[in-house]
Amino acid sequence: MATFEEGTWIWIPDEEHKALPAKVLGTFAKGEEGTVRTEDGEDVKVSVADSQLCAFCDEEVLDSKIDNLIALNDLNEHAILHNLRIRFKQDIIYTNVSSICISVNPFKLLPLYTPEVMEKYRVNAR
Repeated sequence: MATFEEGTWIWIPDEEHKALPAKVLGTFAKGEEGTVRTEDGEDVKVSVADSQLCAFCDEEVLDSKIDNLIALNDLNEHAILHNLRIRFKQDIIYTNVSSICISVNPFKLLPLYTPEVMEKYRVNAR
C-alpha cells in the first residue's frame, strides 16, 4: 500500500479543479485519513475515501515557468490542468506539449501584439 510521507506533494481530489497539489503534513497511507496543506495555505483533512484517489505529485509541476510541458518528469492530466490554470491566472495563454500548442481563451484583450512584444520577437528571431 502506498504511503504518503510528510513533506511530499500529492494530488488531492477537488470538485472544481479535478485535483489540486497539496503538501503532506503528516505521514499517512492510502485508505487512511491524513492532513495536507494546499498551495493557498489551507489545511485540509483528506478522508479515507479521498485518500484512495490521491496520487503523488512531482514538485516541479508547481513551477508555472514551464513553457513546454514535455519537460516534466511526470506528465499527466493533473499536471497539465494545473499548469494551464496557473498560467491562465498570469495571462500566459499559450503552453506547449511537445509540438502541440495549447491556447486558453483569456476572455479579455491581452497586449499580445503591441510594438514592444513584436520587437522582442523580431530581435529574438535572429
